[in-house]
Amino acid sequence: MNRERKALTNPLTLCTVLVLHHLLSGTALADWPQMLGPHRDGKATVDGVALLDSFSEDGPKVAWKHKVGEGFAGPVVANGKVFIFHRDGNKATLDSLDALLGKVSWTFTYTTDYRDSFGFDGGPRSAPTVDGGQVFLYGAEGQLHCVDETTGKGQWSVDLVKEVDSAQGFFGRSSAPLVTGNVVIVCGGGEKNGKRSAVFAFDRKTGKLAWQAIDDEADYASPVLGTFHNKPVVVCFLRTGLALIDPATGAELYTERFRSEIHASVNAASPVLLNDNGVFLSSCYGVGAGVWQVTPDLKAKSLWKRGDQLDCHYATPVAEDGYLYGFHGRQESGTELRCIRASDGEVQWKTARMPAGSLLIADEKLLVLTEKGELIIAPLSPKQFMPVTRGQVLAAETRALPACSGGFFYCRDRRQLVCIDLRSSN
Repeated sequence: MNRERKALTNPLTLCTVLVLHHLLSGTALADWPQMLGPHRDGKATVDGVALLDSFSEDGPKVAWKHKVGEGFAGPVVANGKVFIFHRDGNKATLDSLDALLGKVSWTFTYTTDYRDSFGFDGGPRSAPTVDGGQVFLYGAEGQLHCVDETTGKGQWSVDLVKEVDSAQGFFGRSSAPLVTGNVVIVCGGGEKNGKRSAVFAFDRKTGKLAWQAIDDEADYASPVLGTFHNKPVVVCFLRTGLALIDPATGAELYTERFRSEIHASVNAASPVLLNDNGVFLSSCYGVGAGVWQVTPDLKAKSLWKRGDQLDCHYATPVAEDGYLYGFHGRQESGTELRCIRASDGEVQWKTARMPAGSLLIADEKLLVLTEKGELIIAPLSPKQFMPVTRGQVLAAETRALPACSGGFFYCRDRRQLVCIDLRSSN
């Protein structure tokens, strides 16, 4: 369903919007159309836009704010629009906003009956994915929707609970839709045609089931598309461990157990693709981290597995020039930011205890957003972590992955979506 918002009528507000539009009209925004950016690697393309090195005395510059409801689904940016998925009452809600001004262009909603088993949060966990004029969103209750990017009208939907008997898991369903070729892929975790499967692919035009794969359960990591030896491969971190899948057919290429012996555990950080056909996985609950190399026959060979190096609870680390940067440790018992060498897992530096959070790379800088709502900027370096500026941008309970586009930083908590202008004035 599509609900139009009222136009601005205050003359002063209209004047302000016109001035802002004039000032920002020359700003080009690189797309951040899905979780963790264009390639799901947490790296922003700034296209020559330099990011500032320090905030003013007034703190980070807020370009605009937008009220949102429950959920941990991060914003995405495509074609000059920001898309944010949240819950308002009993409505799962997708808002489309002007990326520079924050003005709502359309809103799509559907009814959700999700109830969290732990009373944690009733909103969606997965960021939407924008591709080819379509927006795909997967809610905590298990509904997959396809929405027209321009109009906000629903094109098709699939209730995975009814269609494939998707299991709720500990904290609802969480899998950012992955689009490749003619299919949209989610880790749905269910059973169809008498076969238990963790991963399901649907035709992007019709929503019909295209294939199902891997005898396993879904977990909280999202699938990633890699190219190994000139062949596309879907990489998943499922309940049991690593899985490689042919995106065209759903054929299982390789699986390997890599999970905790503790039942009350999750694998939540998504796979990280490395140079030389490498894949990095990490989890807490006594699992640790490891690197695999995908071989020419599209199997995987373990290079190393180590605990207490970079054990990621829920945030996906980022990789650059042979090093990985991420949060180490359980969120509830205390975390620290670390850099490890990808070749052997050796820790290069670590911070003192700091709140858990997420991070991305832009303009050779680490942008760290803690779950306490603080934004920290530091030069990207495997030698040391030396923040150059920091400032409060959100309230506590900030877990959603942020987005970075054209020098603007988009982030949300459970109350508002905020656009921060990080462009340098020099």
